[in-house]
Parts: sequence; C-alpha cells; structure tokens
Amino acid sequence: MSEGYKKYVRHMEKQCGEEPSFVVLAKYGKKDEAIERILKNAGQVLFDEDVLKKVEYKGITLSLYKTGKMIIHGLEDQEAVITLLNELLAS
Repeated sequence: MSEGYKKYVRHMEKQCGEEPSFVVLAKYGKKDEAIERILKNAGQVLFDEDVLKKVEYKGITLSLYKTGKMIIHGLEDQEAVITLLNELLAS
C-alpha cells in the first residue's frame, strides 16, 4: 500500500455513531495544499464556502474544513480511507 498520504496527514481516527466516518487531521504546514489537491481530484463539489467545503468522490462524501480537519463519511475501515486519501492527494 502506498504511503503518500502521510505527507499530508498527521492523525486519523474512526468516529462513533450510526453512520461510519473518519476524522482526518492534515499536517498544519500542508493543510492548504491537501485541501487544494482533494478539490482538484474529487470532481463534484457539493458545497463551497470559505470555512467548509464538501465534495463527493466515488460515492463518498468528504467535509473539508479550513483548519485542516476532514470528515470522511461512508467508509468503515481505515485501509479504505488510506486508499481514498492516496487517490485524492496524488498530484
């Protein structure tokens, strides 16, 4: 498995609740670049404001906060999140 996501991600944790989701925190110095890459590669932007952007990629919804916090909705396992992040954070 590729570890390209580690250049941008400092922490990843599964959330509790009915809907499966993960909280991902971008490295502070890389947060703007990470958000920019995800927006470029995701395709469909559902919501675009200064503080929060929502995108959909392959049926998965990502909430991207200006602070570098990301919430990935709809994935239950960390390996799937890592695969998704590697795809979205690719050049």
